[in-house]
Amino acid sequence: MPLKLRELEVLRTIMETGSVTNAAQSLHVTQPAISKTLQQIEDQLGFDCFVRQQGQLVPTPEARALLPEILKALAAVDAMERFAANLRTLQSGRLSVAAVPSIIHTLLPRAVRRFLKERRDVEVSLLSTTNTEVIRLVADNQVDLGFILTPTDDSHTLSRDIYSSELICVVPMKHRLAGAKTARPHDLRNERLIVLAPDRPVGALTRRAFEDSEVPLSIAVQVTQSTAALELVRAGVGVAVLDGFAMDDLEATGLVALPFRPVMHITARLIWPRHHPLSLLAEAFLAEIDATLKPE
Repeated sequence: MPLKLRELEVLRTIMETGSVTNAAQSLHVTQPAISKTLQQIEDQLGFDCFVRQQGQLVPTPEARALLPEILKALAAVDAMERFAANLRTLQSGRLSVAAVPSIIHTLLPRAVRRFLKERRDVEVSLLSTTNTEVIRLVADNQVDLGFILTPTDDSHTLSRDIYSSELICVVPMKHRLAGAKTARPHDLRNERLIVLAPDRPVGALTRRAFEDSEVPLSIAVQVTQSTAALELVRAGVGVAVLDGFAMDDLEATGLVALPFRPVMHITARLIWPRHHPLSLLAEAFLAEIDATLKPE
């Protein structure tokens, strides 16, 4: 039978104090209790741990050889207890998040900054990928949380919508449409269009809007990320139909955002595994997401 943690503590304390009486005082138990525990330890080990010399208990060579292992075992338990306490108080651990690029570039940096402010030993892993891949990673329990854009549904995850936006049309500040109140497919008939790929929710909505309006979609450049589309517009390649999540400061960069019509809503959605409970860190991060979204 392996030695118990308490027995290791007794053995170490007797070695440190040199007597059963002192060990009992140090451990706040009675002397008979320490003597009984020592006898049990020696019976399990199969050798004497101490010899009495000049009124003190002196460790045998076997006990001295055992001491480094005792200290390592006790240190490991102590480290585990400290780590568990850090997990309980949210001061340690790892949080993994997968998200589509538009959320990675907007909401998450602010939420992560708030989250890590008082958690110096917590590590956050952020993965930027597609809607489909985010859902797969969350469903397979490879990440704690996921952020996607709707319309998207999946039966293997749980979800809640966190905020919404409408599609916009982004044009250069000197473009002929820059002063317009809205932009419709008919207004963009002769424009060189920069659009997101059809497997992206914004790309699918853009194609549906043009199809419903019976306007041919003349694609100049197809991209997979809104940031790339913005840079192409800024370079004068064309105009882009995008989500409105990252468009607050466009005018400072020489671009103008026009409301796209007909109204097409896009929603940021949080997802998490259906069959696995959230960690304490994940729950704390969700609270920071909510706090980040509150109007200041």
